[in-house]
Amino acid sequence: MLLTIASGCDPGHGVTFVNQTDRTIAVYENTDLDANLAPAQQRTFTFIVFEGSRTFLARDEAGNVIFQQQYTWADLKRLQWRIVIGKL
Repeated sequence: MLLTIASGCDPGHGVTFVNQTDRTIAVYENTDLDANLAPAQQRTFTFIVFEGSRTFLARDEAGNVIFQQQYTWADLKRLQWRIVIGKL
C-alpha cells in the first residue's frame, strides 16, 4: 500500500503522484491498488524509508497499463518526491 506503517521511529517522506493524463487512472504500488486519480489530480502519500525498489504503475479505466516504473528511495529523492504520470 502507498501508506506504509513504521515500527519505531523510521524516517519517511511524502511522495506526490500527479496525473497529467486526460483520463482517470488507478495507481498501484507493487500489486496493491492504492488510489484513483482524476485528470489533473495529484495526491501525496507518506512512505517510510524502504530498502531495494518498489514498482509503481498506473492503469487507465480500461485496465491498460499506461505507466510502470521501479524506483528506489534514492530515485524518489532525485525526482524530488514526485511521480508524474504523463499525457497519453
